[in-house]
Amino acid sequence: MAVLIARYPCITYQKEQLKIKPAKIDIRYVPPLEKDLPQMKSGAMPRSHLPVYRDRIAPCTGACPIQVDARGYIDLISKGKFDEALALVRRKNPFPGITGRLCARPCEKVCRRADVDQPIAIDLLKRFLADMESHGTPLWQRGAGGDFLTPGPEKKRKVAIVGSGPTGLMAAYDLRRQGYPVTLFEALPRPGGTMAVGTGRFRLPEEVLNREIDIVKKLGAEFRLKTRVGDKISLDDLKAEGYKAILLAPGAHKPGKVDLPGHEAEGVIDSLTFLKKVALKQKVPALSRVVVLGGSERSLDAARTALRLGAKEVTVLFSRSQKEMPAEPLEIAEAENEGVLFQYLSVPTKMTASHGKATGICFKDAVLSPPTSLGRTRLLPAQGPEKKIKADLVITSPTYVPDLSVFRKAVPQTAWSTIHVDPLTLATPVEGLFAGGDAVTGPKNFIEGLAAGRKAALSIHRYLSGEDLRANREDEGISTELVSVSIGKVERKPRVEEPVLSIEERSHSFMEVNLMPSEKSILEEAGRCLHCGACHQCDTCMVQCPEGAITKTEAGYVIQYEKCTGCRVCVQECPTSAIEMPAVGACVACGFCLKRFECPSMIRGEDGRVKIDRLTCVDCGLCMQVCCQEGIYKVGGD
Repeated sequence: MAVLIARYPCITYQKEQLKIKPAKIDIRYVPPLEKDLPQMKSGAMPRSHLPVYRDRIAPCTGACPIQVDARGYIDLISKGKFDEALALVRRKNPFPGITGRLCARPCEKVCRRADVDQPIAIDLLKRFLADMESHGTPLWQRGAGGDFLTPGPEKKRKVAIVGSGPTGLMAAYDLRRQGYPVTLFEALPRPGGTMAVGTGRFRLPEEVLNREIDIVKKLGAEFRLKTRVGDKISLDDLKAEGYKAILLAPGAHKPGKVDLPGHEAEGVIDSLTFLKKVALKQKVPALSRVVVLGGSERSLDAARTALRLGAKEVTVLFSRSQKEMPAEPLEIAEAENEGVLFQYLSVPTKMTASHGKATGICFKDAVLSPPTSLGRTRLLPAQGPEKKIKADLVITSPTYVPDLSVFRKAVPQTAWSTIHVDPLTLATPVEGLFAGGDAVTGPKNFIEGLAAGRKAALSIHRYLSGEDLRANREDEGISTELVSVSIGKVERKPRVEEPVLSIEERSHSFMEVNLMPSEKSILEEAGRCLHCGACHQCDTCMVQCPEGAITKTEAGYVIQYEKCTGCRVCVQECPTSAIEMPAVGACVACGFCLKRFECPSMIRGEDGRVKIDRLTCVDCGLCMQVCCQEGIYKVGGD
């Protein structure tokens, strides 16, 4: 007896045995223009609909307030091209050594590698480049560092900058690169602002800070230290000296009021003043038991500094949970390793004193409200009995504001005691007067200070050049371009571990705590980068193209458009989103679905476009998954 086996089994049998849940599949058709009909019949697409290679802004670069090309320099590091990588960093950021230690790392917070395992150690890689140069001959001496130390053609109009913190230094750098004579006026005996006097030396060594400030000096900027503008010299005096533009970037060093009974006692000091006294080698109050109020990085710097000065016990009181502490988790962990004690969910109620000297701090357990729909909680009135910690030194962490009293009414102010400016240009209502940094926004992080300096420098350049200050400024700052990355086949690799100084070496030393991994580890870390939004020569597009329309040359990939059918497979398969081609949302007669798998229900019509035979279709949905033009879609089912 002859047995005939059907090539295509019974549809009902397939649906039952394969457990297929029917979801009706259909195809969209967009009638092509008459002139395109011959092309559509031959399986080709109009040139305007075909793929092109385009580098997108990577998420890490887009999140950076000064748009440093992190993807680019990490790629160069992975290839061992360290000089070229450092030169690329300095196109946008002349201070990589400081940035690698103080930056808030917004780039790492959006790094797509975190969707696989952990974000790339972007700032560590940047710091590696700067530290590597410091151990050898600087790039500029070898003629390999580009023109970052070359001032522009000298101009006659002078610029005065009040303050030499991140904002002032970046503005001075950019203006000198434009050729403007620049003088920085600094009230402190050393340049750097809070970087010099408000940061623990174990996080930012003095030699690193001075080395990168020297970059601004080498460009020809003049520094006048111990010169408080508004006190020894007024804004009118600066104008009389011939300064055609003035940038106010004095920072926010004035501590706000501490609303706790007993805060007037001797032995109560704010964190910035405490760190400033240590940095300037001034007399520090006697300390044995120290309590630090607050959870910022400056608070932790003060706590860790107190330990290094010989305090027997240091406790940090914070009113919320550890998760809500603004300091970086790494800094919290290192403080704990050094012996700092943490008391979370503790609300200070008063400071105790004896004979005018601080003896301790009283607090109650904090109560948090239930989280809102956004996951936020608020602090409810403290409950329970009052507790006490003995202390001979209490370090507070108040809100800091700029001290504008010295300017009197010469500088326009806001209700928050900051300088009033146009947020787009940083120009004040006073002719030729600009302001930026913490004096405008209140305390922000280092990288935002650099961004403010760059914005102010551009505005001053336009002002002195007679140009429109506001034209084409909307796209400055961070970018929100969405870049999708294929991570399905990415192998998990651990993030590089940053070695640290031993606890014994730290105990009475201000040596830098975070050390540098080996060069091999740095290369491996750079190799973890997914190269979001940029072609990385991986050959995926060339291998996946069903028409063989993509070839590789020394300059990159070339698309032979006479072969391209517009299937959009290259766009779908590119792991870094480096190929751009919008989905038509309709069948374009590319024929890819017919080549990808054999389905008896898919029939190619005379015009080249695919039709579905509803009598034999089992609604499995495979064709819908295959079509990269989104021309096949689900119209029903669960």
